[in-house]
Order: sequence, then structure tokens, then C-alpha cells
Amino acid sequence: MAKMGTGNFDNVGAQDTRDNLISEITDGIQTCLTYNSDVSEGGEQEFMPLIQILTVLCEHCGATPPEPEVVSKWRNAYLSVYDDQAGDHFDEKSMVKARRKVIEETFKKLDDLAEKYEASLDAEDVDEDEEGDDE
Repeated sequence: MAKMGTGNFDNVGAQDTRDNLISEITDGIQTCLTYNSDVSEGGEQEFMPLIQILTVLCEHCGATPPEPEVVSKWRNAYLSVYDDQAGDHFDEKSMVKARRKVIEETFKKLDDLAEKYEASLDAEDVDEDEEGDDE
């Protein structure tokens, strides 16, 4: 039987639940990018909320973030669509700029988490290599 800790994700079952949710979220993000390139429907109603939820799960629930290259791909793809279509969905240019800033900040937070996680993996690899050299 697997040991349980005191935290909400300190057991295998809870981690599986979280990880399954992450898979659903990343599938939803990919679906939005593939099939719905509309800012008002796919982007603002699904894509960006999914990005924010993914960020929260990575930041507060110990979920593994996507690789930095994936975050960059998502960001570039969405901002391209946003820049092309946002003027049709906001009455004022200042709103377009303000919303874009929020989008950029959201991706920056996810990217920072992804970079930090990748750096931790690199550090683990170095530690394992050094331990192997001692033997």
C-alpha cells in the first residue's frame, strides 16, 4: 500500500487525479489551437482560461508544467491570432492593449514555472552524474 502524506497531493491517487486533469487541460489547449482559431470563442472562452488553470495547478498543486518550448509555441500561436482579431472584439484600442498585457503576463508566469522545472531536472541530472563519478 502506498504511503500517504499530510498534503492534498501527497498520495499516488491524488497525484493521478491531478495529472489526469492536466492531461484534459493540455488536450483542450491543443484542440483550441487546432480547431478553433477565433479569439472570442476558442481563445477568450476556452484557451486562455485553460492556460490560467494550468498555471494555477502547476504553481499551487505540484503539477508538472509543459516544456518551455511548448509554452512558447502556445503563446506565439495565440498572440498571432489575438493580434489579428482583437480589434474586432474590443471597442477601444486601449482595451486591446490592456488585454494583451494580461495574456502576456499569464504566459510569462507559466513560462517561468516551466523554466524553473526544467532547471530542477537539469540539476538532478548533474547530481546523479556526480554521484556516479564517486562510485
